[in-house]
This record gives sequence, structure tokens and C-alpha cells, in this order.
Amino acid sequence: MQKVNPFKTSQECANCGNTMKKNRRGSLYKCSCGYKKNADVNASFVISTRPSIEEKTAA
Repeated sequence: MQKVNPFKTSQECANCGNTMKKNRRGSLYKCSCGYKKNADVNASFVISTRPSIEEKTAA
């Protein structure tokens, strides 16, 4: 397990990277690019692409 910065992971699109607060409506994530997913699933995809905090500080 690794630590990542969770900042705006629930608002960032796992498909195109666009970040907007209005993309998340309760449990539904819907982006202007057309991507739709359960909000928690989308956030988990975003988290999986982020570098670990340890890697960032070591570089």
C-alpha cells in the first residue's frame, strides 16, 4: 500500500483528466467528455494513476 495525495480525486475524470466540482453528483460521476462511472470507482481509478507521496518527496 502506498500513500497518495487525495486532493480532488473525486472531481477528476479518470478518462480525460478534467477536474470540475460539478462533475460529481452524489454517487454518480459524469464528465463533459462523456465518461460516466460510479463516483467512488472513478476516484479509485484516479488514485491508482497518482504517484506515491514517498516517490514524490524522494525525487
